Amino acid sequence: MGESVKFTIPSLPPSKNLMHEILRLPGRPLIFKRSKAHQRWLNEAMPYIKMLTPSQDSFYFKVDAVFQYPFHHANGKMKRKDAHNFLEALCDAIATKNGFDDSYIKFGSWEAYDSDREQLDVMVSQVKEAKV
Repeated sequence: MGESVKFTIPSLPPSKNLMHEILRLPGRPLIFKRSKAHQRWLNEAMPYIKMLTPSQDSFYFKVDAVFQYPFHHANGKMKRKDAHNFLEALCDAIATKNGFDDSYIKFGSWEAYDSDREQLDVMVSQVKEAKV
């Protein structure tokens, strides 16, 4: 394993279901563009994301994420937030900040915990090989 960095983002990314706006124009293919919510979160999150120093022999990355947020509404009903749907926006932000394509993120894990506040704790590591 190569270099690793840890950081905390004080908000959650938008769900992958809310990442894009779809423009439908008659007689044209669908156009996908980043939603305003996604772009706003990217702008807010970028200062918190730490840079890696890519090593010459590292080709892949691992992202481990811990999502913290309230699991229930005030009335006690469970909130419908799928933590795994936050990963796409997170990986996009990490790759954008560090100047690599997010397809190089090959490994990782996620966990979600009930909390009074929203917070995202992240560790990004460089991985030298991806062999079994």
